[in-house]
Formats: sequence, C-alpha cells, structure tokens
Amino acid sequence: MSFIASGSYSNGLKIYKSSDLELYSTIKKSWFSGSLISIFNSENQLILEIKESRFFGSKFKIIFKHNSILKRQFLIKDSNLANSELIFENNDKITLARKWIPLVNPYSKIIYNEKVIGKVKMNIFSLERNYEINLNHAQTEIELYLLILFLCTESNVNFE
Repeated sequence: MSFIASGSYSNGLKIYKSSDLELYSTIKKSWFSGSLISIFNSENQLILEIKESRFFGSKFKIIFKHNSILKRQFLIKDSNLANSELIFENNDKITLARKWIPLVNPYSKIIYNEKVIGKVKMNIFSLERNYEINLNHAQTEIELYLLILFLCTESNVNFE
C-alpha cells in the first residue's frame, strides 16, 4: 500500500493513493496562538481541526472531530525531534519514528503497537515537499488515522 504526499512549505499537504486524492490539509497561522490545521477528505468534508502550538515540541488540541468518520478517540503527541504519536483510548499507538541525518536519506519508520509496519521517505531536493508513505501490508483499520497523524505533524513544517 503506497501513498504520495506533496505540498509547499508551511501551506498544507495533499495525500494521494494511485493518483486519487485521499486527504488534504490547510494551515491558518497565528503568531501568538499557534496554527490551525484543518484536514479534509476527498469530498471536501472537514474531518479534523487541530490547534498546534510549537515551543520545544508541538502540542496539539483537537478543536473539531467528525465523529461519524473518526469513530475512535485519540490524542496526538509530537517531540519535533524524534517521534510523533497518535494514541488511541485503549493505548494502541501509531508512531512515526524519525530517522534523519541532514541531506542523507531522511525517513520515518511507521510503527503500530511496537511493530514496524511501513516507512515514510522524504525528498529533500525539491522546491516542494514530497513524501512517499509505504505500508508493508494493507492496514485498513488504522490507515486513516496514520494519514491524519502524518498531516498533523508534517503540514506545518517549515524548512526556511
């Protein structure tokens, strides 16, 4: 299972599966109160809105969640340095474990409950951000939540 994510710096991302749009994010920046990240599905339905504040790691506060699409309860944690995590109410956990040496093959491992299930590769030699998200096997029960974690933690990244 493979996805492509792309977008300009600090301006949201779009995620495609076989050239079909799956999800996309938009960013509204506010210098003192953090950024508002909105995530939409392919039918332009708002499915999640999160307030992100950055200061020695990101803090995420869910402002709106479309409960008929996102049925499970969760929270998101991001250290900005090593790992991003989406933790469900039953303590199941999706982790993006960053393995990044500047200019040398930056990527993240995708881990679900301590088992590596895929990898995210980043193309750093581009005017836009381009990612390849690869899952070892179809993970239909967590796929949407994995993509949401990715959008929440990568949409507002700024490499200026």
